[in-house]
Amino acid sequence: MGTSTSTRTLAAGTSRTFNLAPASAVTLTLPPNCRVTITESPATVVATSLGGNATRVHNPRLPGTFTYGPYPMGGTVVVENASNSGSSVTWVRSDS
Repeated sequence: MGTSTSTRTLAAGTSRTFNLAPASAVTLTLPPNCRVTITESPATVVATSLGGNATRVHNPRLPGTFTYGPYPMGGTVVVENASNSGSSVTWVRSDS
């Protein structure tokens, strides 16, 4: 099975949830003046203390490219582009 990718944009005032399987990732390109909140929640092994994958919240304020995943057990990445954001976010999802 090969890798498939998809590219889209996320307009100001909208959000998107990425449910990532193991070996999948999402890459975000943030332009200047973008106000984004990113919450990543790597999945953990149920009923064990292994992993220590706590939910992490990021509020990047500088432009750049950021990749979330792949996580060993999969996970969830939520991207919220604020309504007062100056521009849209471009995302590329890679699934293996």
